[in-house]
Amino acid sequence: MQIESMYVHDKGGASDAMYGYHAFLQKFIGWQLPEVVGSLGDTRNLYIQSVFPAFIIEQKRGWSDFLATMPYFGVKDSESRVIEFLLRLDVIINRKRKQELIQTRQSITSRWLIAYQDLTGSAKLGNIEVQGLSEQPEILADTSAVVFTARYKGERLNATALIISLKAELAELAALPIETNGAKLQANRQQLRDTTDQLNELSLSNDLLANRITLTKLQVDQYQIQYQELLEDLEKNRGARKIYDLGATEQLSIATSHCPTCHQDIKDTLMPQTVLQTPMRIEENIAYLDAQRKMLDLQLSIQTQALAKDVDLYETHGEYLDELRGRIRQLQSDLVADSRAPSEADIEKRVKLKANINFYLKLLDELTIKLAAIKSISEEWRQYLADEQALPKDFFSASDRRKLSDFESGFKRLLSRFGYSSSLLANVQISQDKYTPVIQSETTRYSISTVRYNIRTDSSATDLVRAIWAYTCSLRQTSDHLGGNHPKLLLFDEPAQHSMSDENFHTFLQELAAYSDGQSMIFASFNNSDQEFASITKNISFSLTRIEGKLIKPIKL
Repeated sequence: MQIESMYVHDKGGASDAMYGYHAFLQKFIGWQLPEVVGSLGDTRNLYIQSVFPAFIIEQKRGWSDFLATMPYFGVKDSESRVIEFLLRLDVIINRKRKQELIQTRQSITSRWLIAYQDLTGSAKLGNIEVQGLSEQPEILADTSAVVFTARYKGERLNATALIISLKAELAELAALPIETNGAKLQANRQQLRDTTDQLNELSLSNDLLANRITLTKLQVDQYQIQYQELLEDLEKNRGARKIYDLGATEQLSIATSHCPTCHQDIKDTLMPQTVLQTPMRIEENIAYLDAQRKMLDLQLSIQTQALAKDVDLYETHGEYLDELRGRIRQLQSDLVADSRAPSEADIEKRVKLKANINFYLKLLDELTIKLAAIKSISEEWRQYLADEQALPKDFFSASDRRKLSDFESGFKRLLSRFGYSSSLLANVQISQDKYTPVIQSETTRYSISTVRYNIRTDSSATDLVRAIWAYTCSLRQTSDHLGGNHPKLLLFDEPAQHSMSDENFHTFLQELAAYSDGQSMIFASFNNSDQEFASITKNISFSLTRIEGKLIKPIKL
């Protein structure tokens, strides 16, 4: 016999294929444990220690709840993942695919935002605004929909059109000789007057625009204050309506607008009861406030957009004003310069035009390359949306629903067989999220919604034990009938808890004895009575290993 040394209960025990005991045990059983989501959003394999409490029930804590002894290893909803694994539900694959898509979405969104900020940041260096592109990922069917607009002479122009215009202006100037200051004396004087008039007119216009921006900001601030007040009023009224609805469910007199003490009428309002005028009811208040909220929301949107446009126009005018002031300084310099010298204004104009053309050409090439990178991310987004659309809207396949239905019907059948009586079996269900037994509350004419709660809260101590019997056995049955990963092993330590009746215990043992394919092991003391043991195990086929006192003997298989 070959003996190999392994380690357990230490890091790597589940992943070390050579020395990790749990890795060996998983392979020995023939399990391929699925990847699950950790509490921190990471992925890891489901730990084998989490699976065992579904078919091994120990005495100390095992009978306190379903899967009560499952250890915590930082796995999100580990109980649900264990049941999905043992029943081999297709939802495992769908959930894994969904998690992959979530990570893909996060990656695309993050990279898109970085690329967007990189593009718009570079564009701002040339006072260029990117239009037709969102901060959030979208499908860019054609990059021509994205437009780069530049501020020039107090206006916004398409950057490509601006470059064409600048080249045409430079070509026109290049065809003309550079004149002397003397030859341009009259023209420079007239241009100085025209430029000064343009500067004064634009300055006045920009001052008026600044006043309008200030007023709009004040109006937006006022709207925001009103909006917050409306939200608070809505919250109060909705809270009051909820109290009334809950009171109606419990048939409280206050829900019918009557004082429970003096039985006088109570006005359905949040205003003081001493007000004589008949106010609007709470429902009318909510409808009115909600309409006001929508109107304010619209006004805020309109004013915010108008404010953004005015601010952009103000900044555009400001840049052009600086340009006009520079031109005035240059014209004034030409007027006092040597009349025989070439016009510095003409020379500087040509130089600036060349510099601007080269700057915008280089910047536009850079922006085009960065936009192409965003277009590439857009194609990833298109594929993500297609994959998301292909993901089943209902995670449960037809096979999953058949297994869960069989699991529930088998559980209810065994509850009846084991003598469960704390609740009506018609109200017992297996929940579709945690796969644990729940009780559905009876519907009454006053109910607002269906209420479900854990069967443990509505079961006596002995009935909870019966429910754990039924749950553990039906889990194995469904796996056997419809194909699952159950190891066909059941192990119960002192299952006759809380003075369980001999008749129910006998029925439970009969059920286990019927599972010929696999092994069921029971550790029980039978109150140290051979007579009780003989009575409970009558007509049941089993093999017995008697343990005397505290001595543990090898089990004969």
